[in-house]
Amino acid sequence: MQLGLRVVRGPSWKWGEQDGGEGHVGSVVKPGMQISDVVLNDTVFIRWDSGQLANYCVGSDGAYDLYQFDSSAGGSYRLSDFMSFLTKSLLVPFLQLG
Repeated sequence: MQLGLRVVRGPSWKWGEQDGGEGHVGSVVKPGMQISDVVLNDTVFIRWDSGQLANYCVGSDGAYDLYQFDSSAGGSYRLSDFMSFLTKSLLVPFLQLG
């Protein structure tokens, strides 16, 4: 997933007001959560505009905590577009390392 990508809470959101409340926006600041020497490709770190930093699922066990934020006129939150972007930008490069 591209650093700087803007996101909002998604269909699996269960983190209360951690994002500052429904409709608030954050940015991807770091892909994956690292456990020992392994980076989990299905998580990302988000810095919410409120300042909060946290790690969220983007496909881990079928959970999608985030939607890509579309700020264009008449924009919407599209999970399919988000997953396509995620696959091309984050998962594929990490899978190619293996």
